[in-house]
Amino acid sequence: MPKIIKNLDEKINNTALYLFSTRGYNQVTMKLIADETGVAVGTLYNYYTNKMNLFISVFKEYLSQLSELLHEIIENKGDLK
Repeated sequence: MPKIIKNLDEKINNTALYLFSTRGYNQVTMKLIADETGVAVGTLYNYYTNKMNLFISVFKEYLSQLSELLHEIIENKGDLK
């Protein structure tokens, strides 16, 4: 019976973000991401067609979070209490 991992796409993205930011794009493989996430490489390819697709997804999510933070700073005029 297949193992069910809750929020697997989020876990993949978080792992990929960590690996890309600490090792650099060229040093990261889909196998490494799969191993660090705890899934088979085939499972990873069910979510993303290739490493570039995954990188773009991770980068878009990062930019979205950064944008939200900047809007919050602007709305609070720099005061993040």
